[in-house]
Amino acid sequence: DAVAQGNWSHQSDVSAKKHPLGIGHDDEIGLLTTSFDSMVDELQGLYGDLESKVVARTRDLSTAAEVAQTVSSSLDLDEVPERVLSTLDSLIPYERGLVLLQRNGVLKPLAHYGFPETGRVRQLEIPIGKDGVFEKIVKTRRPLILNDVSEEIGWQQLPWLPEWFL
Repeated sequence: DAVAQGNWSHQSDVSAKKHPLGIGHDDEIGLLTTSFDSMVDELQGLYGDLESKVVARTRDLSTAAEVAQTVSSSLDLDEVPERVLSTLDSLIPYERGLVLLQRNGVLKPLAHYGFPETGRVRQLEIPIGKDGVFEKIVKTRRPLILNDVSEEIGWQQLPWLPEWFL
């Protein structure tokens, strides 16, 4: 009954009870009890894993909803990418980011976050090279999250971006 009501910590304790007929830990009843306890442990793990997945999925949906609300709150196409980046930072902390627009094999920033010298960032023209970070973005047409961009193949440090800024 305890397990059926969600008490996953309940364990059967055959060895603590001495049965007058000698039913105990080493016979079929004991083995059945051990198997039952193992199943309860496994169910507890699966239930906990499911709960964490639900929490993560709910967080992802909440983030998507906030970004969608941010995007739909303005008709100014110059303002929307900046708003998306600032909304993302409040939901998923990050150091810096770019929203890029592809034209004629070159990527140009529409919005940026966390970069020094704002004017220089806006003037960037990033060629799409073979097997590099920006080619991945163009091919997949999806955002790319990097833990350390300097470890990416073909990455080149901008000369005006300080080394400490990596």
